[in-house]
Order: sequence, then structure tokens, then C-alpha cells
Amino acid sequence: MFLKWQNVASWWQNYAALQNIVVKMSFPYKAAYLSKPNDNSLEKKWFITFWVWNETKGELERKRIIAIGDSVEEREKFANSLISEINAKLEKGIVVAPVKRATVLEIELKPNMLLTDALLFFTTLKTATLKKKSSTTYSDNSKNFEEFLTKKGLLGIKLNEYTAAQASEYTDYIILEKKLSNKSHNKLKGFASSVFNEFVRRKLIQENPFSNITGLIVTQGGHRVFTPAQIAEFKNIVQQHQPGMWFFAAFIYYTFMRPHQEARQIKVGDIGDRTIRVQETIAKTSVIRHVYIPPGLEALLQQHEIRSYPSHFYLFSYNAVPGAQLVSEGYWYKKHKKVLIQMGLFNKGYDLYGWKHTGVCALYRATKDIKLVQEQCGHKDIKQTVDYLRDLGVLFYEGQINKFPTI
Repeated sequence: MFLKWQNVASWWQNYAALQNIVVKMSFPYKAAYLSKPNDNSLEKKWFITFWVWNETKGELERKRIIAIGDSVEEREKFANSLISEINAKLEKGIVVAPVKRATVLEIELKPNMLLTDALLFFTTLKTATLKKKSSTTYSDNSKNFEEFLTKKGLLGIKLNEYTAAQASEYTDYIILEKKLSNKSHNKLKGFASSVFNEFVRRKLIQENPFSNITGLIVTQGGHRVFTPAQIAEFKNIVQQHQPGMWFFAAFIYYTFMRPHQEARQIKVGDIGDRTIRVQETIAKTSVIRHVYIPPGLEALLQQHEIRSYPSHFYLFSYNAVPGAQLVSEGYWYKKHKKVLIQMGLFNKGYDLYGWKHTGVCALYRATKDIKLVQEQCGHKDIKQTVDYLRDLGVLFYEGQINKFPTI
């Protein structure tokens, strides 16, 4: 497709509106780039070229836009600006000739309904009663499945036409093309299986094509506990260059909170005199819980004068200074990763979650109080706590073995 600049503005607006560019799905594309004469001649045409996914045809389609400007500098500035805009839209999942999708209220439940309609119905049904985090997970799983259908030219397949061979192709795609982990494979396979189980239950189809696909082995206890020497090294590194990282890691260590889902979203108003409230909207169990503030954490709270900030501020905004803006899920992960790389621990089982496990082990070994650990973890029953400690290599009767009589 060849476009003159006079038509670019209106074309781009119509192009964006055509598929309502919030399609957050991973479609194939080739990023935009500038193609210009070697001599930078202004007498010749300069092109911005990119390939965008044509969803109806199921293939990439080339687009070219003429870069304009009365000087080399103007043309390069124009091109760089438009290239950034185009690539941002391509990354978000923009397409041309999008396949028209029914709304959930337009869907007629029948054996030969489109599989994409079945996905939409199932996801809408399940997310209607879930909190935001779980709802997002269902939506993401659905988009992954639809992404596969798109790339394999299966968008028009019917619910009752999808075969066990195609189900196996999807699980192979997760591992071989997406290169996701065994855990992600099991999660995405489980979601797809649940979709078909729903329609088996409704007697619209007889068999679930995913029923004979087994889950892959997932190694337990992937988050390693930091040793005292590693803790000291970590603290020394971050206190010199990013002290906020130490505050965040220590907060997880003392409170046993999940880094992204809980600690990141705690607000100043949640900090009490003796406990910290974890709202049901971010708690794993969807129930409000309170965690104790041990002396080490209280010292940090006072050092940073946390209780003097407005109650609606997030405790860990940018650089661990309370603020009104919630940082992204990857913000603390990226900062922590840099330190792990410096320590030579990256990709060796150590991550942000490891500070929670380190704290759990430390508290139990110091107190031998399993009930206290259970309360601080927010576990519903003591067996869950015992199993959790065992996975971390801490046994409930640790130390008692020394009383074993010698013969």
C-alpha cells in the first residue's frame, strides 16, 4: 500500500479507529523503518515501511508512507516521530481488516458456534464474579488461545470441529514457539480444557479435545532462600546505590507479602500501630488480613517517616518513596534483577519472592511457633503452613532429631 502524505493523517485516524487499537493480542508484524536514498537526496522519495497483520487474510500486509520535509533534518524528524507511533501501535496488537467479533449477548450457544465466540462467552461468564486480578488472568489466557488460532489460520473454526490433534498443536505451540515454562503450559492448557468442559457440561459437544493431554512436571520450591552472607551482600550493594530497594525487600521479608500483588499496592493508610492491613482486593484469599509489624520493620517505617505521608499514597511508589502513583508490576522486579546479576545469582532460583521465603524460615527457626508463622502468612490451616515450610527445607520438628538416642 502506497500513501501520499496528504492522505496520511486521515488514513491513520481511520486505520486506528477501524479496529479500535486496544486489541491487546500478540500479532505478527515487522517494525517500521525509514528507507531513504544513500545520498539523502530530497528530489527522491523517502519511505517509512512496515508490515501489519491482515486478520481477515491471516497474513502480513506491507504498508508504505512517504516521509516529507523540506530538509534532511525535517524528513528525519518526521520519520522518527511516525515510526515510534507506528511501532507502538504494532506492539499493542493493531491489525488491518479485523475479523468482526460478536458481543457476548449476540452469541447463540450451539455445537457449531465459532470457537472464538465460545471463548468470549466462557471468559465473560467466569470473569463476571471474579476480582480484577483473576479476571485479568482469564482474559490473558483467552487472548493466548485466540492468538494461536489467528496464527494458525483457525479463526473460523467451529466449536465442534476443534480436534485433539489441534489441541496438541496448541500445547506444542506454548512450549516450542512461545517458549513458555512448564507452569505456563499447564495453566494455558488447563484454561483451554476448562472452556471445552463447560460446553461438554452443557451437552453441546461430546468430548473435550484436551482431555488426554497431561500436565508437565513443575519443579516445586523454585524461589530459593537467601543465605545470611547473601543478605549482607545485597544490603551493602543496594544501600549504596538504591536504598529504596532494600526497604522493599525488607518489607517482604518481615510481612511475608507477595511482592507484586500485595506489597506493591499497600498504602500508607494500611499501616497501623502494630499491624498492616492487606485489603481483600489485593489479598490472595480475597479476605482482609492483618500482618504483624516486627521491631525491624517498625524501625524502617520510622526511619522513612512513613506515617507522616497522606493515607492514600502508595507506600512503595517510585524509589520506595510514598506517592500517589502505583508503579508497574515489573518496576521492582527489574531493579531487583540488576542486583541479582551483579551478585551472580540471576537465573539461579533467586528472585523477589525469595525474600518472603527467607523471612518465613527465619521466623520459624527463631521462634519454633508454627501458629505465628501461619498467621503472618495468612494460611487458612496449619497443614498448609507445615507443607510450605517443608517445601522450603524447614521441617516442623527441626532440631528434635538431635534427641535421637545413640546406640
